[in-house]
Amino acid sequence: MYDSLGEALLVKGDTINAIEYYKKSYRLNRNNTNAITVLNGIGVDTIDLTEVIEVSIEILESYVGKYELRPNFVFSITREERQLFIQATGQSVSGIFASSEERFYSKVVSAQITFNKDEDGKVISLTLHQNGDHLAKRLE
Repeated sequence: MYDSLGEALLVKGDTINAIEYYKKSYRLNRNNTNAITVLNGIGVDTIDLTEVIEVSIEILESYVGKYELRPNFVFSITREERQLFIQATGQSVSGIFASSEERFYSKVVSAQITFNKDEDGKVISLTLHQNGDHLAKRLE
């Protein structure tokens, strides 16, 4: 939505507002590489938008496990050093990247993941943000 508004404003010649909408679009959806491409194309420095978020190994390790989206469809979260990986049942492994301490995004598909904790701080589920929000409960 914001990406489209940015595009319309750019066509109208309203570069200042177009930049703001493209930035907002990217902040809401880190998979939106089009926003970064357009911003870079019009000379906007996007380093502040694409800065890598560092998450401690302890927090990353707390996310490692299996999460069931539905019967016979499980997300396996693994870690190597400071990188998390996800593998859904029957699919290949891919990296996921932090946009905050709890929220991660894929560079392969248009999807984001939020790890959910209980009141004691224990990770109990993840939410897949892809064509809506889908809860996957932790199995282990």
